[in-house]
Amino acid sequence: MSACCPVCGETDNINHIDLRCPNSTLSGMHTSRHHVALRFCIKTLCQGKGKYGSSLIGKDACQN
Repeated sequence: MSACCPVCGETDNINHIDLRCPNSTLSGMHTSRHHVALRFCIKTLCQGKGKYGSSLIGKDACQN
C-alpha cells in the first residue's frame, strides 16, 4: 500500500482526498459539492427560516 495518491502521486490523506488533489475531476467534484451546499444555505435563508433568515444574504459564489 502506497502513501501516495493513486490519481496525482502526491501524499495521500483525508485532507488531500477531500480538498487538495489537483486532479481536475476531483477538484470539480469538490467545487460542485461546495456550490450545492451554498445554494441550500441561500435557499433556506431566502425562505425566511429562523429569526434573521430573510435579512442575511451574501452571494458572491455559485454564479453559474
